[in-house]
Amino acid sequence: MSSARKTALNIISRIDSGGFSNLVLKQMLNDSDISERDRAFVSNLVYGVIERKLTLDFGVEKLSGRSVKKIDSLALQCIRLGLYQLWYMDKVPESAAINESVKLVKMSHKAFLSGFVNAVLRNAQRQKGPVLPKDDGSANALSVIYSCPEWIVQRLIDDYGYDNTVGILKHSLEKKDITVKVNTLKIDVNGLINQFSDLGVEVVKTQVKNVILLKNPGSIEKNELYKNGYFHVQDCASAICAESIDSVSGCRVLDMCAAPGGKTFSIAENMGDIGEIVACDIHKHRTKLISNGAERLGLKIIKPMVLDATIFCDRLGKFDRVLCDVPCSGLGVIGKKPDIKYKDESEFAQLPQIQYNIICNASKYLLDGGRLVYSTCTLSKRENEEVVARFIKNNPQFKVVSMKTYFPLTDGTDGFFICVLTR
Repeated sequence: MSSARKTALNIISRIDSGGFSNLVLKQMLNDSDISERDRAFVSNLVYGVIERKLTLDFGVEKLSGRSVKKIDSLALQCIRLGLYQLWYMDKVPESAAINESVKLVKMSHKAFLSGFVNAVLRNAQRQKGPVLPKDDGSANALSVIYSCPEWIVQRLIDDYGYDNTVGILKHSLEKKDITVKVNTLKIDVNGLINQFSDLGVEVVKTQVKNVILLKNPGSIEKNELYKNGYFHVQDCASAICAESIDSVSGCRVLDMCAAPGGKTFSIAENMGDIGEIVACDIHKHRTKLISNGAERLGLKIIKPMVLDATIFCDRLGKFDRVLCDVPCSGLGVIGKKPDIKYKDESEFAQLPQIQYNIICNASKYLLDGGRLVYSTCTLSKRENEEVVARFIKNNPQFKVVSMKTYFPLTDGTDGFFICVLTR
């Protein structure tokens, strides 16, 4: 496993320098020659270290007596790797977790730090479990215990209370299975389940129509069923969002912030691939993701377009349905994308205004009697209910048909917000 751990160290170092975890992991695993078993080990280790970083760093400081800011970056990364294996990977022998982490330092140009790394990890071994603060009910303690920045913890407490916040944070650290939306234009649910079963993949039906859960499916993009366009990866909440737009065959739909295209694909499938969907994104390279996905799934009615969702384009005309799944803080998906939670709070300050601008602009494209859906993958009320309330106040011709926040713990979905409005 030494080469796997070295690969994990290189990936984590790259992510720590500013790379997106999913993109860096995918690229560097594709460039490596490690086995499929080692690839799974690396993925678990990398995501685990990122996910538990605040908890691990609290332990590092307690075990070493030093601030993490004063510890050499290579030594810190190796200690994090070792600690995660010691505390959270039961199948890894303690000796391997320690010795292989020390070996990574010895193999570098900073071999002189190996003694320090070894001492910290040996100290951790004697603790027999994670070093954690006392749970005194404070946002600070929860921040360390569940490895989530204090400002996010406090915002969740303010919005949903202490007990719900603990549930949200605890669930964010649990293992996530993959859910996929069946492309019913090519195969039905039972047919796809049988195909996966033939490949030895365990499948579970979900409460959402045409969405199934896969247990340990391996690399999705290498799967022949994926290549044949039988499904696309989609969470239950996103599939519900696509259903909520209530699209029918022959109607005209505008997806304001569509990339990478999951909801667009579901809407097209729900329409029987009859009608028109204009799928927009502000970045040209992201509209390519929509094109590629539609081609793989065999969908013909999707028209990708580069468009700024905050600026009205009169040449588009009017639509029966408009979806604005707006850019958001992503606090509902930190369990799947853990690096989101380490962004600076200031990066999210302008989001409510941007979201408000988008829904206002989206409303201009809607035909009378049409349906407008506003959605996010966050659990921040200032980005959800407060944006909708402001929009309704300033646009009284619209009324709310339904509005719901989905919670991972109780709904078995990503954290998600969906509001359906009509004019």
